[in-house]
Amino acid sequence: LLFSLSRAGVLFQLNCGSLLGAFGKQVRKAATTLLSSGLCQFIASDAHNTTDRAFSNKSARLAAEKVVGVSVARAIFEENPHRVVGGNLNHSAE
Repeated sequence: LLFSLSRAGVLFQLNCGSLLGAFGKQVRKAATTLLSSGLCQFIASDAHNTTDRAFSNKSARLAAEKVVGVSVARAIFEENPHRVVGGNLNHSAE
């Protein structure tokens, strides 16, 4: 289903905590699978406050780099967000 949605142009985002295992090993495994399968265009903070769910973008970026490499992680954390704000991100731009 996710691959069908992706082919239809749907863009996907993971939150940092999922990739870092903050919600358990199964969620981390699923997040890593989505990332390594090319089904993730964005990873963003799920920060709600500075104590329970603080920003973890730096740690998540390092984790993403281990899974997909530095250039793909740069696209996910920097380039894709800039392109979507500018209205210039679609699957053909990845």
